[in-house]
Amino acid sequence: MAAAAYDPGERLDYTFSYLGILSGFIVIDISHARFVLAPQPLSLGGRPVYRASLDVTTEPFAEAELIYPFRYRYRSWLEPTHQTPLLAQEYLRADEIEEELLWFDRGRDLGFRYKKNRLPAGQRQRLPASLSAVLELDPQEWILVEDAHGQPLPAAGVWDYLSMLYRLRFAELATGRSLDLPVYNGKQIKTYRIEVMRERLIRGGWDRPAFKLSLFEVRQGKRRGDKITTIWISDDAQRRPLRFRVARVLGVFEGILETGRPSTAGDGELPEATRHSLELVF
Repeated sequence: MAAAAYDPGERLDYTFSYLGILSGFIVIDISHARFVLAPQPLSLGGRPVYRASLDVTTEPFAEAELIYPFRYRYRSWLEPTHQTPLLAQEYLRADEIEEELLWFDRGRDLGFRYKKNRLPAGQRQRLPASLSAVLELDPQEWILVEDAHGQPLPAAGVWDYLSMLYRLRFAELATGRSLDLPVYNGKQIKTYRIEVMRERLIRGGWDRPAFKLSLFEVRQGKRRGDKITTIWISDDAQRRPLRFRVARVLGVFEGILETGRPSTAGDGELPEATRHSLELVF
């Protein structure tokens, strides 16, 4: 079953935690993330698109803010039918500030990557005025990088990282099925395989039927590397991402949906972080 329809104005809040070497193998909350789908579509190049947003910050968490203050913002303007993007904008502030823009030129099936102006004037092509008007950006501040002639995009469809998540929410999912989705990151096209299982999510206050999606990169049909991202999506018409889990060498990162989460804490129960620590370790 696929999700029934868009939920314009949807806002989903998450708390992300970390367990690993850097925390002494104790779970600590490190960031807040918010996904928002704009309440109304807009027109981009004559095509209706919804703006999907992701904002991540360490500001609410003193320990994380002290060690590695982090601000991240991602926007994707995606078409409602197949959730394919026309534009994506990324902002990162950590050690330094980085801003990028991806343009998916559907008329020519080419992808272009822009950065804030860090090169001498005239050295690279600048952002088309038609795009800058939609984004309310100064075209003189953005310069084309990478291949000035554009990255060829698959005519059948290609996504960015955020629109891929929405695509998975609206796809037909079934146990044992796998999907391959191409993703353009501004430098190259990577293919991600998504393997689907059903697994009831009983965690962080949730007790809900869900699809368990395992994502990893493939090249020429074979798995590349050992990085896996796991996402639990509710098995209902809402198709809400309930949990994210990313395992890396230095530890495990986990995100739990706070929006609509049942409250199960009571007197005498272990603190949330302690319960998560025990679950992850054992």
